Amino acid sequence: MFENQLVKAQIYLLGKDEGGNGKPLTESLRPQMYCNTFNVITRCNLEGQIIMPGDTATIEVLLRAEMPIIEGANFSFRLSGSTVATGKILE
Repeated sequence: MFENQLVKAQIYLLGKDEGGNGKPLTESLRPQMYCNTFNVITRCNLEGQIIMPGDTATIEVLLRAEMPIIEGANFSFRLSGSTVATGKILE
């Protein structure tokens, strides 16, 4: 376990039939990250790519503040009260 504000993660963006909102993930969105030790607003560094529902991608996630990070922990992204993605912290 370590404290950090920037993490590398693999995410899967849920499709509408899986309970997601059916919209792509872009850098302009600020999803809330729910993990077993915290929930915090984030900013995703997508390096110019747009992640479509049903896609898996490895991204950098900037947390609003330093949080205790457990490598390999699972998390979810929520926007406007609905879960839009699930993921795993890589480093």
